[in-house]
Amino acid sequence: MLDERVHEALFPDAAIMLGEVHGAMLKSAHIMGKERWIPTNSKFRSTYEWTEFGNRVGQDKIHWWICENERDAYELVAITNEALEADTGLEDQLGQPKNSGPESYEALLVSLKEFNDIRDH
Repeated sequence: MLDERVHEALFPDAAIMLGEVHGAMLKSAHIMGKERWIPTNSKFRSTYEWTEFGNRVGQDKIHWWICENERDAYELVAITNEALEADTGLEDQLGQPKNSGPESYEALLVSLKEFNDIRDH
């Protein structure tokens, strides 16, 4: 049995905030889907039809947001480049192949703790 302190170490403020951001993104995706599609039933199957909003947005929500709604494209580019540089630096620090996974739950917890430690420094 693992010590409870192992789990506590995995949830610093940054990890909790990341979880909250992820939750907000999921909620936004659900709201966006409801605004873009109307469920319809036909004789043989259920399907969806576009709403007026869905026709404007189309399949590419990111393109729609950037081209139709983004007020400061230069700021968006700067923020995107900053995030990309941070991600690249993290990959370099970790130095592990992307497809290598932990062999046990305990190894997963240890690797997550190391990940948090790298991000904190």
